[in-house]
Amino acid sequence: MNRRNNTYYELLDAMKGRGCPVCLLLETYTDRYIDSLLYESVNDTNLRAKLISSGGFCKEHSKKLLRFGYKGYTLGISIIYKDLVDAYYKTLNVQRILSDRRCLICEVSEDMENRILEELIKNIRDYEFYEIYKDSDGLCMLHLSKVLAISKDREVNDLFLELTALKLKGLSDQLLEFIRKQDYRFREEPIGVEADSWIRAIEILKLK
Repeated sequence: MNRRNNTYYELLDAMKGRGCPVCLLLETYTDRYIDSLLYESVNDTNLRAKLISSGGFCKEHSKKLLRFGYKGYTLGISIIYKDLVDAYYKTLNVQRILSDRRCLICEVSEDMENRILEELIKNIRDYEFYEIYKDSDGLCMLHLSKVLAISKDREVNDLFLELTALKLKGLSDQLLEFIRKQDYRFREEPIGVEADSWIRAIEILKLK
């Protein structure tokens, strides 16, 4: 029997929510990291040096930092960006502004993502875990492709592909029903689970 850890239980909870469970849990982990970075680690000189060498944050995580700023983390953000602004001011050179730079949150997030995917692959044949995953929205195409690239177990890969095919067929049927009910002849019919099928389609088919 596989040894259980926090990621296992948090993944189970994520599978009970809406959307790709890996995306959901990764979002939670990334937010926790940013919270810790801005609240507890902002005065860590080694970390701040690493942030300076990284050159800052990617577009996606810059937007996340803005949202954290609106939640009251402006001091931590200001301390970090004072270092970054000063570093660019002192070493400004058009030829290397963006060369060899990588967002630190992206690096941390990638490690988190790999840990979640490995936990998913390791436990998918566990009965309880499998049953909860089967009833979930399943993986988005991005994370399905990453599972298939990481897993060396053909049986596990076939399992994910089989379950994904069933979920896509069900989603297709719901989209068809939603489209049908947009016809004026059927607009009086109540909307069921197909109401947000278009949202789930966007979420599951994201590529990156």
